[in-house]
Amino acid sequence: MQDKKKLPIVGIQHRQDVRPLTEEAIRFEIDMCIGCDRCMRACPVPMSSTVTIADLNKATITDDVPAHVARFTDECVMCGSCVPVCPVDNHRDLLMLSLKQRLGISWDGQVDMNRIFNYLPPGWNVPGLLSCLREQPMFNDPQLVPDNYLLHLVTTSKLLTLLPGTVFMNEGEYGRALYLVLEGRIELSSADANGHELLVAIIRPGEYLGEYGMTTGQTRNATARTQTPAVVLEVPEQVMQRLMEIIPALQTFFEKLSTIRSIEAILKNMALFQDVSDSDIHQIAEQAEVRLFERDEYLFGEESSRKPAREMLHLLLEGFVKVSRITQAGTGRDKTDERIIAYRQRGDYFAGGLDLLGDGRSVTVCAITRARVARVPHQVLQTLFARYPQVGYRF
Repeated sequence: MQDKKKLPIVGIQHRQDVRPLTEEAIRFEIDMCIGCDRCMRACPVPMSSTVTIADLNKATITDDVPAHVARFTDECVMCGSCVPVCPVDNHRDLLMLSLKQRLGISWDGQVDMNRIFNYLPPGWNVPGLLSCLREQPMFNDPQLVPDNYLLHLVTTSKLLTLLPGTVFMNEGEYGRALYLVLEGRIELSSADANGHELLVAIIRPGEYLGEYGMTTGQTRNATARTQTPAVVLEVPEQVMQRLMEIIPALQTFFEKLSTIRSIEAILKNMALFQDVSDSDIHQIAEQAEVRLFERDEYLFGEESSRKPAREMLHLLLEGFVKVSRITQAGTGRDKTDERIIAYRQRGDYFAGGLDLLGDGRSVTVCAITRARVARVPHQVLQTLFARYPQVGYRF
């Protein structure tokens, strides 16, 4: 038992401060359970409907662990959804931790191929399924993401076979599943101010959608409707999170994607970039340099040694900064005073060291909380000005 407790437990890296229950506490918690199954109904894991609380209680204190309970234990990410609904205040998440410690389940284990075969659409086979998944940019390296992981991903997700005209994601609704397009075409649309749907993009095999809701937790920003017959893998957020914990490079992939999305959103809202195509906006966002500033750290200053290039942008992605100007104190002793002009937050920007609502004079900008800032180098903007002279004129 002690050796097994040293095993890495997949699915709880986001809760490093969790403390396992003692054996006595485990017995007490299970004795308190009234078997109402509310925790299982609140569980977001797709296969939770196949497991009862009686199954979990028995598996927690005995060696009788059915295959479906073991698989559910592996899929649990200890999100805590089961805790608030318990009428006797049980710590069901900590009971799941004790079961995880005992089983030491990993995605390196054997895949239930019967589930794979049952999921496959007519005419599909396992090599074809893997080939389609490999077209996804985050899965194209088999050394990083082995076939076994992809098969586990399929068994813990939903393979949707959809007819033309099927809507499977609605703008304005909450949802954190990621959709991988394996076959067919999907049209994304968004409603304008008058409620009319406008086509945003066409998603093809090898592309994905739903990542905005998954990475931000905010409502969906588009509606997805199949344009042709389609096969889509719906990956629950907690399953994707587990895979990211196993493979940190995937976490980096989605963090970078989220950052690019944030930069694009800010650029598109700026009058400076009106009439610039979405593809060029995306290219700027990809070339932006993102840096984290600690409290009291300067982004740039008005003096020549710290002044940024004229053709340079600083975009605030997170946190707050103060905008100030340094003036002589008037004491004759070479002292300076700081005069605060404004405070800026996420979505605000500075162009060439000037405040967006300033008087055309250079300013000093300092972080007053931890701040994440995207800096667009002047070489990138110079290239843009060559293509869009009107943007250069606005600067």
